[in-house]
Amino acid sequence: MIIIRKALPSEIGLIQNRLIHDAKESNVQLLKVDDIEDAMIIEVDDLIAGYGILDIYGDKALLRFVYIFPEHRGDGLGDGLVRALINYADRRGVKKIYLCGSEDTDYFTRFGFKHVCCTKSDCPINNNIDFKTAANCCTMELDVEEFFNTPQCRF
Repeated sequence: MIIIRKALPSEIGLIQNRLIHDAKESNVQLLKVDDIEDAMIIEVDDLIAGYGILDIYGDKALLRFVYIFPEHRGDGLGDGLVRALINYADRRGVKKIYLCGSEDTDYFTRFGFKHVCCTKSDCPINNNIDFKTAANCCTMELDVEEFFNTPQCRF
């Protein structure tokens, strides 16, 4: 059975240990206690299979990270987790979700994310981005209302 739910503070250690293990193989972002507030977990048969993190700033959010453990990739779990994060953001009044980064951003076009380019000065959530690590603040943007009114929402 697959379950997508909010992460619990008591799960930080378990997730961290797994991520430290996986970090040896890939570029994995480690969790901090503060990340749990808007983090979601995906479970398969009562085992954590991945997680995603949103940072919510009023009616805007930053999709900071989506990670599926390697042994669960290719099963559509990432799609389910991204859709759950979009739904979670919508229920909190978020109108736009931004995505930063340069790796695999084309994956997110299936959800309706569109490529945009903004600089530190015109970024809609510029006070919340670490520009030491991000060349541009947002490379993609999703209009949440548009997501729920398009066919990709119903897959």
